[in-house]
Amino acid sequence: MLLIGVELEHKVNLSQTSILDYGEGPPAGGLDELASNPKVLEFIERVLNDYTPPKRNLLLIPESHEKPFTQSKLYLKVREFLHEVSLNPEYHIVFVSNVLGACPEELTEEKPPCFKLVGNWFPDKEIVSRTARLVGHYLVRTKDAYRQRIAYVRGSYIESIRLAGGLAGVKVAEVLSEEDLDGLRHRGIRWMKVGLRIEEAFSIFKQRMLELANVQTRLSGPKSSA
Repeated sequence: MLLIGVELEHKVNLSQTSILDYGEGPPAGGLDELASNPKVLEFIERVLNDYTPPKRNLLLIPESHEKPFTQSKLYLKVREFLHEVSLNPEYHIVFVSNVLGACPEELTEEKPPCFKLVGNWFPDKEIVSRTARLVGHYLVRTKDAYRQRIAYVRGSYIESIRLAGGLAGVKVAEVLSEEDLDGLRHRGIRWMKVGLRIEEAFSIFKQRMLELANVQTRLSGPKSSA
């Protein structure tokens, strides 16, 4: 297990912690193996040290089984909605990943984000803590780049985001409240299988995004004459 034992405000130096070579394809293995894969570590280090966000608002959503992440049904649904309400140019989507920490949408076609996870997808406490620390580094690194930070996540990703925000001293607004999550859990197998894409959850997402983005007036304002 990779341990991140540096202060959040310092630059991250991870790629030298592994001397193994895993070939030319996308990295593959279990969570522990991927956490020490040199390609993964190099990617994380580059994002945390040198990356500059292209937009002024951050939207965090979970990673997906689909690769690249931008082919996931949730991502496509989120982007479609943002396009419908003219928010596409304003929101930068970053995937919360138990392998990569934070993965910006425009980097998802690189080899490390196309990793192949073998075995259990469910993170233990150490993985949750590692993810939180990496996301915390990202939040510190981009503190002055984003005006707003929003998370549309569930399960262990919520815990990681909350820990990350605390470590970084940065507020991340959560789309789903505890009351919302309790209600969604009663959806049973649909909530387990479909998750954040189910209409009961996505309708909350749309409403909260409009509130957080403060676009209600823009959408209901007078239309310009032709």
